[in-house]
Amino acid sequence: MVLEVNKRVQHRIANIKEGHFGFIVLSSNEAKISLLLNSVLDEIDSFVDINSLSFRIQGTIGSSQFPKDGSHTDSILNKAMQAVVETSISEKRINAYDSLNNFNQTLNMSLVTDLKRAIERDELELYHQPQIDLRTGNIHGSEVLLRWEHPRFGNVSPEVFVKLAEQVG
Repeated sequence: MVLEVNKRVQHRIANIKEGHFGFIVLSSNEAKISLLLNSVLDEIDSFVDINSLSFRIQGTIGSSQFPKDGSHTDSILNKAMQAVVETSISEKRINAYDSLNNFNQTLNMSLVTDLKRAIERDELELYHQPQIDLRTGNIHGSEVLLRWEHPRFGNVSPEVFVKLAEQVG
């Protein structure tokens, strides 16, 4: 259902599903697109009074571009919806789909699965590294290092896999 057609500005607004609206902007001028999207947020961001109760209305926008983010309507729409998920009412209210970020998220999900499998198969390795006093040559301690040799990616830094483990529990 098209809600508005404005041939001068060359954009269309449609209701995608409850609470989600889609914009088709027939322009490649990113400055004009940004201005349009910011003006939409400015219009949405308001208070509505109903039966002496005041409600704040806010929104977020996710965007994707043809043909950079896809060549089919479904693909472009899905990528814009992914960008919406990554927005925040309090911080980043407009977000463009980022294929690199999506790739990193996919890679992280794959690494989490592989890490769980490596833990189950006891594939993580502990290394004891002695701490030596260089003046005397005496060992005065030991540091324990955790290592993971991924079958496809080789050595995965503990900074990466420990952080992933902390994020997913």
